[in-house]
Amino acid sequence: MRYLIIFVIFLAGCSVTSSPPRQVQRFNDTQEANYQPTRMKFTAHKNGASSFEMGVWAGLPGETAANERYKNEIFKKFIDQCGLEKSALKEVRVVKHEPPIWYEVWVFNSPSSKRYDKSIGMSVVMKFDDTTNITSVSFYGECE
Repeated sequence: MRYLIIFVIFLAGCSVTSSPPRQVQRFNDTQEANYQPTRMKFTAHKNGASSFEMGVWAGLPGETAANERYKNEIFKKFIDQCGLEKSALKEVRVVKHEPPIWYEVWVFNSPSSKRYDKSIGMSVVMKFDDTTNITSVSFYGECE
């Protein structure tokens, strides 16, 4: 009887435990809410196995919403903080362009990176304040 109770408790626990895709989605939602530059990717394979990949750059390759003035400000930050030049820019990834917020991930090639693809990326978040008519730029992530 004791084993039957333990088995029923085990099954109940399994039924309320989130599926891996849902856990990944919750993780990615938290990453997005905190403007982090990376996400987790879940892949279900045909043989029933699954895999997780951490550190996937958020967003899709696209064009920055920044004008020349803001591009220069953004590049200055990457040069000063990370030692990266404009020529090292690999791509801009658009996470969200929904005014008044523009959320992008700027990815640079960097031989000193610890990542497998030798890239460094940070989130660039531009927020427009219509009361002051000013767009502020914030950065999230590390130069690693």
